[in-house]
Amino acid sequence: MHLLESALFEHLEKIVADNPTLESTQSLEIIVAFSGGLDSSALLHSAFNLLQSGHISQLSAAHVNHGLQIQADQWQVHCQSICNHYQIPLLSKAFDLARQGKTSEADARACRYRFFEQCIKENQILLFAHHSDDQAETMLFRLCRGTGIHGLAGIPEVRKFHQGFILRPWLDFSRDDLSQYADECQISWVDDPSNLSNKYSRNFIRNEVIPLLRSKWLTVPKSIAQFSRIAKDQIEILDEVAAQDRLSVEIQPAILDILALANLSHARQRNLLHFWVKDYTHQAPSTAEIDEVIKQLYFSNASQINDKKSIKVRAGNGWIRSFDHQLFYYLHDEPEAVRESRVWQNINRNLRLDNGLVICSMNSMEPSDDNDFEKMDTTQNLPVRLPNENEVVSVRPRVGGELAQPEYRRHSAELKKIYQELRIPSWKRKWLPLIYYNDRLVAVPGIFSNKEMQVEVNGILFYQKKKSPSEAR
Repeated sequence: MHLLESALFEHLEKIVADNPTLESTQSLEIIVAFSGGLDSSALLHSAFNLLQSGHISQLSAAHVNHGLQIQADQWQVHCQSICNHYQIPLLSKAFDLARQGKTSEADARACRYRFFEQCIKENQILLFAHHSDDQAETMLFRLCRGTGIHGLAGIPEVRKFHQGFILRPWLDFSRDDLSQYADECQISWVDDPSNLSNKYSRNFIRNEVIPLLRSKWLTVPKSIAQFSRIAKDQIEILDEVAAQDRLSVEIQPAILDILALANLSHARQRNLLHFWVKDYTHQAPSTAEIDEVIKQLYFSNASQINDKKSIKVRAGNGWIRSFDHQLFYYLHDEPEAVRESRVWQNINRNLRLDNGLVICSMNSMEPSDDNDFEKMDTTQNLPVRLPNENEVVSVRPRVGGELAQPEYRRHSAELKKIYQELRIPSWKRKWLPLIYYNDRLVAVPGIFSNKEMQVEVNGILFYQKKKSPSEAR
């Protein structure tokens, strides 16, 4: 077995060993991200040899035609012919980014990954042919753009992706190693002429910066790769510290105690906030975003925290907000205020409001993931009776002056006071819809239900569903 093939197999064995749901390498289903270029052609050939020798069970390739080059259709035909030769499936998708005016590296990458998400199924492994030269390019690119230590960890070898995994088994090898393997195995590939254009940042680094560095320090890609491993070790230590700090600062999921946060040094505050946001969004916030949170949390002298100030800062894929000595993290964009009343004809069906939110009942015939719903205090949000035949169920916006009596209260009170007692953030109240039977307030989904309407059995709970990522865009 060739050294490159052995490295691929060893990485597959490690994934199996680290994931109890995977039985053995022989049962693995592999997809190779296949552009038709040198690197991915070598990887596909290597994976095919593992398939032939029985080390893996299934192999396919995934090709994206971005529509950015005149030869793009020809490359797709080439990829199909290679897969026909190997007698493996090719999953392909053609875009027309040039016509859409989307020609940046980020646009092309976004298209690729959307397609790869559609391709990969549970426990499948998507292979990429990145090597040490790519790692060097990535880290230099991030340094030039401005990055924290997490960005200096470079390209990860393996990570969870959708229902499966992404694996880059050749990060310890150079492009020369892959080129030599391709020559030895007589592998054919296509060359993308756009790789010679320095208008793209990575190409400029690849074509101009790295050769200049190598003229002085021959092993610079390996040195950068070594630094990446050191950075990963440091990040692991920082994450362990953040996880410990989180235990003393996080009140409940996605809510931090600002006063407890203030007991940490500024460095540990930044570290914790980075770790906290990344854990919920799977997209690391930028250094500028975290610095803005710290800046807004403190008075102008930066020595005393202002826990009463209301802040709103974009971070990762969501927002960090504050209220009543607490920091909240919300995924995606916040809903608009509820503006119109809607009759809910059938409470067994979800009801979409004008602000994009969806109201559901626990009796709904439309299944949803529990993670889709706002976390709620179930001691307050108790079941209410089903509506009578003569009662119209409606969902309305708050207009002011509404009276209600949650379970914990002996007497009714205005909704504003109840929200204050339940510590509902002032900026969240605008998008909370109210459920009525005729003109009687029954519940605020996910917050509380009216005491006089509550029952112990045969009741119903109302939920406020979060917006999905597609609805949030």
